[in-house]
Amino acid sequence: MMVKAFGGSFATQSPHAGLTGRDFTEPHIPELSICTPSAYKPAWWLPGKVERRRAAYFPLVSNIACQYGLPSALLDAVIAQESGYSSTAISGSGAMGIMQIMPGTARQLGLSSPLNPIANMHAGARYLRQQIDRFGRIDLALAAYNSGPERKSLNAGQIPAIPETMAYVRVITTNWARLAAETPVNTGVMARVSAADLAIKASGYREVDLSVYQGINASSPI
Repeated sequence: MMVKAFGGSFATQSPHAGLTGRDFTEPHIPELSICTPSAYKPAWWLPGKVERRRAAYFPLVSNIACQYGLPSALLDAVIAQESGYSSTAISGSGAMGIMQIMPGTARQLGLSSPLNPIANMHAGARYLRQQIDRFGRIDLALAAYNSGPERKSLNAGQIPAIPETMAYVRVITTNWARLAAETPVNTGVMARVSAADLAIKASGYREVDLSVYQGINASSPI
């Protein structure tokens, strides 16, 4: 279908492709003026079911990333890791929805319908943006999203020594680099990052300062 955005139109895959029942809600594509949405390209390493959901949601993901000054590939990688793009996912710890937001965090963000994928995605993107603004580094922001922002190690500039959190940051930054290679960076997201920060390695991640935050927008790793 054709979706109007930013004074023009762009084509999207049918939002119902491969999806049925409660697993999908027709996304509303908001009209924004701050950047151009990224084009969808398949992520070959994702399971087929996840990739079909991702394809349907991608225009919405790209637009929401624009709205919160996030690289679309970063938000994309977080959602794929958190829920596999399932809007009805509920974890054993109580995290809910497409971005797996905990009940307490949902209350703080004013998220009353965590299983609504649009509301959940806006809340999750805003929360991730808050962590980037607070810690100034993407790796620390991801660790805060996973383990909570009040850990002392985060305020000391270190990723918490929690195996799950360390793996979470490693997987997302690796997939972020993969997705950024496949997907053009939103034209409205300005990259301000040193040469050292551009190097992201798929293996051997050692708390590298992936992206120093130097303005209103986070930068792409490549």
